[in-house]
Amino acid sequence: MGAHQVNEFLSRFIDSRAPVLFVVGSLVLGLFSNAVYGLVLVLFGDSPWTLIGIVVAAAVILPLLYLSFRALVRAFRRPQTTTIAEDLRVLPHPALVLLVSANKNAPERDMIVHHRQRATLRHCWLIVTPAVRALGRHEDLRYELHSHNVEAHLLDLEDARQAQGSYAQVRRAVREARALLGSEVAVIVDITGGTKPMTAGAVLACRETGAAMEYAVHIQSRGSGGPVQGVPSAPILITFADGEEGL
Repeated sequence: MGAHQVNEFLSRFIDSRAPVLFVVGSLVLGLFSNAVYGLVLVLFGDSPWTLIGIVVAAAVILPLLYLSFRALVRAFRRPQTTTIAEDLRVLPHPALVLLVSANKNAPERDMIVHHRQRATLRHCWLIVTPAVRALGRHEDLRYELHSHNVEAHLLDLEDARQAQGSYAQVRRAVREARALLGSEVAVIVDITGGTKPMTAGAVLACRETGAAMEYAVHIQSRGSGGPVQGVPSAPILITFADGEEGL
């Protein structure tokens, strides 16, 4: 039985929203307490000193039991996160291309942080639409990049409803990256943000240029299936059916 199953089993007996199991748990706890009390009386008699000792011991032991039980429950409730398979993990790249989303909760910053590991990231291209410019999200990301000595390059995309624009801008970003860092530089394009047509254009550009692709995913809890609070998104590698994944 795993930790999550144990936690679920124990929770049924301490959750007052499940009346029957809560009552059963309370009865078992009461029987155990009475059994311990009876055993003490059998061993030491029912003198006043024995009763005083029981009261003192209960006053000391009860808080310790409470703290121990709370620590045990917390340990069982600790999120057990899924991990990204080894062949899908993305290593930090020196050149990153981002399709910037108008959604303020989009994980672009998490992707920048990921590629900044070991000071790897040196250049980042931000492909922005008029909606993104209106919100100023590109400025926030550019400030984040500059504050960590990463050169930011802005590429405008006028129509987010057409694939041709993102196709052309991703190709341009890859071309500029290789001109700046060398023809064999490892360029990666994050296709998480933007519209579906933008993603389609970016994928086609990666296919033709050999640039790698990544997609940001939330780290999930095996218990709830939802994202783990406080844990940033992580990129996974996107490959084509023939196994090509770019340079």
